[in-house]
Amino acid sequence: MNLSVWKAITGTVSQNNAGTAFGGTLTEADGVIAFGSRGYLHTTTEFDPELVGGLEINGEFTFISGDDFFSVLTRTDAVPLTSYGEATSGIQFVMSAAGDNINIAARNGDHTISNFIVEGSIDFLTNVPYLFTVIDDGLGGLSMVVTDKDNPVNTISATAEVTADIGAKNLVAFYNRENGRNSTLQEIEIKSLTSQVEAEIIDIA
Repeated sequence: MNLSVWKAITGTVSQNNAGTAFGGTLTEADGVIAFGSRGYLHTTTEFDPELVGGLEINGEFTFISGDDFFSVLTRTDAVPLTSYGEATSGIQFVMSAAGDNINIAARNGDHTISNFIVEGSIDFLTNVPYLFTVIDDGLGGLSMVVTDKDNPVNTISATAEVTADIGAKNLVAFYNRENGRNSTLQEIEIKSLTSQVEAEIIDIA
């Protein structure tokens, strides 16, 4: 893993409902990151959507556990908080195998999210690759699209608006659900929506 552009957070960052600690894990092999029990991967560089002309984040993920969640965060400090190890701050784009749904939410009130609208529906299956595009346009617009890589009609999208922003950090982060769940991530791309020069294209390796 290229430690000049990525930082991993592992160890005891999450707990299950009974209060038993589970160590978050994160490993890389051949450009594929394996997440376990809320392991974190975040950028070492901040990407402020307002300063770079909006952010577009693309990637491919696979649920290994049938009740996992996978999250992409913008405007985050990537600091685990609470017994479940969720991030202290940020805008969270969530994909849930447990409910076959997606969500756009704020972590702990440092942003205000409104006008959340979902279009379509999706079946999340284990060991099936899904492509995602997350957009934080820097002007208040938020969106995400998730599509079955091998079955493009199996797709879902959502939009929302951020109407308040008091967050202090602008890292991009990824993590999965706590308590022994597992997912993988690969082919990450982070770029500007408006600039002729991409903000960053990041190889995991």
